[in-house]
Amino acid sequence: MTITDTNNKTAPLPRAGTSDVDIETLGALREYLMRKDELAEAKRKAEDARAVLDALAGTCEVAQYAGREAFRYRPGARRGVDLERLAERHREAYEDCLRETPTSTLVIDDEHARLLRQRTWRAAVRRRR
Repeated sequence: MTITDTNNKTAPLPRAGTSDVDIETLGALREYLMRKDELAEAKRKAEDARAVLDALAGTCEVAQYAGREAFRYRPGARRGVDLERLAERHREAYEDCLRETPTSTLVIDDEHARLLRQRTWRAAVRRRR
């Protein structure tokens, strides 16, 4: 399981070596996993609810309830740059504008993730030692 840390406000710390952690650290890791799981579930539920709204509204722009607007679809557009085409046609401009942003990726061991998601995670982790 790989979770990309997108909250880097500054460059990530340089990392090297190995550190032994305690049960408190695993508790913090469990909290992180549980919150990420909750966010993913909430996102899935919101997408499902949006799909229901889209199906019920059909092709209408405005949906009313009791003669009053309940919700509407506001038209819009997203603009983006086709980076592949830019690199192909204007290599120098592409290279000039290309930047690298340092990131830090938190990679959680699958077995630890499985154990930490259990209700009896403390006992399960201790048995694993």
